[in-house]
Amino acid sequence: MSLLRVALLPAALTALASAAAAQRPLEYRLEPGAYREFGRTLTRATDGGTAPRVTRETVRVWALARTGDETLLLVAVGRAADDPAGPASGLVLHIDASGRRRIAAEALVLWPNLAPAFDALPVVPLRVEPERRWDSPPDPLGLRWRCVGHGPDPAQGGATRVDFSIEDTTCGAALLPESRSGRYWFDAARGGLLVLDAEADDGRGTRTRVHVQLVRIATESATWAERRAEEAARFLRTLRSEARLRDALVRTPATRDRTLAELDRLWSTFVSDVEQGRSPFVEIAENRRRELRADAARWRSRAALAERWLGQPAPAWSLQDAAGRTVTSEALRAGVVLEYFWTAGTRVGWLGLDDLRRAAPDLREPPVRVLCYQMDADAARAPAAVAACGQGLTHLLGAPLRLADPLPDEPVLRLLDRDGRVAALWVGWPVDVASACEAARALARGKPPGP
Repeated sequence: MSLLRVALLPAALTALASAAAAQRPLEYRLEPGAYREFGRTLTRATDGGTAPRVTRETVRVWALARTGDETLLLVAVGRAADDPAGPASGLVLHIDASGRRRIAAEALVLWPNLAPAFDALPVVPLRVEPERRWDSPPDPLGLRWRCVGHGPDPAQGGATRVDFSIEDTTCGAALLPESRSGRYWFDAARGGLLVLDAEADDGRGTRTRVHVQLVRIATESATWAERRAEEAARFLRTLRSEARLRDALVRTPATRDRTLAELDRLWSTFVSDVEQGRSPFVEIAENRRRELRADAARWRSRAALAERWLGQPAPAWSLQDAAGRTVTSEALRAGVVLEYFWTAGTRVGWLGLDDLRRAAPDLREPPVRVLCYQMDADAARAPAAVAACGQGLTHLLGAPLRLADPLPDEPVLRLLDRDGRVAALWVGWPVDVASACEAARALARGKPPGP
């Protein structure tokens, strides 16, 4: 072999290695015990000219176990101690190699606080989709990422650059002028995010820059991961118990004090059963207990609403529909009725409407009437919200009802029996439309709703 060929060989091998890296599919490589830590910085600026407000967070991701093609993850966010928002909570879920998520129903209650943490876990293309463009599935709040891949970026060590924008898939997307877009770099060799930069505008004078950076990769032992996976199963069981207690505040409001005390003890009991000093679930559970205590006024408000309503005749009313016509409760309430109280000020209200529309065919036989009360007092906003989100449902402008009977600022489902009495209630996120519809069908068949 000539000297020239020998000299060219290392360069050729380097080129081949670079080509192989460029062709490597974007997929997560998170074996049990893998740990990723990210720094997340938010810089908020307002039109008022005040100094930008900076919030720094740490996003931590642990891989706990493999289940088929999925990895069980624990994701947690810690915020700076001087941040008025305080610490966030943790969440367990499964993801596949593309980052698509599977979240247990009982864990959805934690999603609104933790959704920003998933900037560190963007969805990448499926192996069977080599296209340059892809969309993520909508998350539990109805948001999805629309992505365009640009290939390896030498400025980021060959990591693949992806541009993205966030699309709102809910019926109320046109009512919110929010926008968010940016770019991220995915390290195919390490199998995870390297950097993300994004900008968001809430349409009301606040703009936020988001920067996420991988800061540490480590590995825990197999034994450590196994113990955390066992704790993850107990974590989900505790969330199910928490949901039952929150529901009890509405089903049996007279026992609210005992129920709130049980809620407080619930997470203390969980903490006593996990490995102290080694398990991140200790901090997560203690924080959940603090969150529940801080929300005590909300839980009492739910119980007070149930105490006023359950077993009582639903008051009669005369309201306007979205077209401005005056209608009465006597004309619209017939047989078993499911009533939904919502506002356009919260995304979860729209999500409940989407679920009710999907459930409508199953409420035809035996017949269940669905009435939706738009509770915004803004004379212009309420009809616009109905126009955007009211397709296929009967809507009423219900703001005057607030004067007679204050409602919490969260979605409410109310089930009326054939005599017009309140038979059951569901309050708050996640909106349990499925359970409400099941109870309504049972009541229409002559069976009283269960406990």
